[in-house]
Amino acid sequence: MKRMFFAMSLTGAVAAVALAYVEAPHTLGRCVHESTNIVLVQVERVNREKNLIIYKKVKDLKGNHPKDEIKHNIGQRGFHPREWQNIMKWAEDGKKAVFFYNGGASETCIGTYWYQCYQEGEWWGMTHAEPYLLRTFAGDPEKLAAAVTDILQGKEVVVSCMADGPKDSFHNRKGKMQQMKASLKLLDYDPKRQFVAWGGDGDDIQEFKTMVLLAECSPGWKFLPAAMGQAFGQRWVDTGFDDKTWRAGQSPIGYGEEEILRRKGTVIGEKGQAFYFRRDFNVPGELLKQKGVIFRLAVASDDNAKVWLNGKLADQDPEPDHEFTYWNRDVELEAKWFVPGRNLIAVQVTNRPQSSDLFFDLEIAALAPLPKKSPPKNPAGKE
Repeated sequence: MKRMFFAMSLTGAVAAVALAYVEAPHTLGRCVHESTNIVLVQVERVNREKNLIIYKKVKDLKGNHPKDEIKHNIGQRGFHPREWQNIMKWAEDGKKAVFFYNGGASETCIGTYWYQCYQEGEWWGMTHAEPYLLRTFAGDPEKLAAAVTDILQGKEVVVSCMADGPKDSFHNRKGKMQQMKASLKLLDYDPKRQFVAWGGDGDDIQEFKTMVLLAECSPGWKFLPAAMGQAFGQRWVDTGFDDKTWRAGQSPIGYGEEEILRRKGTVIGEKGQAFYFRRDFNVPGELLKQKGVIFRLAVASDDNAKVWLNGKLADQDPEPDHEFTYWNRDVELEAKWFVPGRNLIAVQVTNRPQSSDLFFDLEIAALAPLPKKSPPKNPAGKE
């Protein structure tokens, strides 16, 4: 992925918008250094019909923003619906955020999420979320503003952020928290050198441990062309259905996509047909008893996928025709969908007669909350 941050606008103008997440880690010191303006803002008005947020300037932290009102058009933009939904769910009158920009490109931190905008006349239009910037900062925006002020005064600070880890932990804002040093002298991301302690800085940020119950690229999937399974009616989605005569393979399963071979998946010969998929997986009973556990279902499919869990419809992709991405669907399920021990997932992936490809992969994970730790009294070792 390309480094997006402010590289496109260092000359004060944006020549083109290249859509990509900021995957290269940035220190807070670099973000401060590369920004011409940093503003502490507060939500003044929210239009939920059009997904618009009107901020008012609270304080200039760097530079002098010329207006007291900053308008953000969130729309329904991003690579995944959760991106604009996370922002609009957060947006309430009085909420604080920190707005970084250089020319016509910007990043906004709303605490435990970041998003990118480009200037569109008097508005700033969101392009997508920047979950990877949670490695830069994750916490109270007012504490971020205080850290920025100290950094600009030449001080070294300690900030809370997420540790590097699986990409989905950033997208779901449930990564492991740590504290890291930041200053204008620490521009390159070096977690070993800048690490201070595990845990947040005392803010109300819940940390989670991820337990993969059914991994992507897993063997053991049973599959069958849907045309051959029509005689079963809907019995094929039930836990007691006998699928011993079905073929078995490793996901991703399909044809016409290089990603299948790259991930050592199973290539099928039948083209232009819908397919049925089934697989068992286990869920520890202790996990279902634990409070606060979030279960995540992720599906990569081309075309549409419909998912049953233990015989009940759990998710249906609303888009009838699309290319696969990891992930097309990423939804949260409650514990009541699962039973202790053996569980059964069944999936129907549609396909058009003249289609040049079909793709299917799936993951189920549980995110269990970790006990909150008290932050060290003097993490930087200073008086």
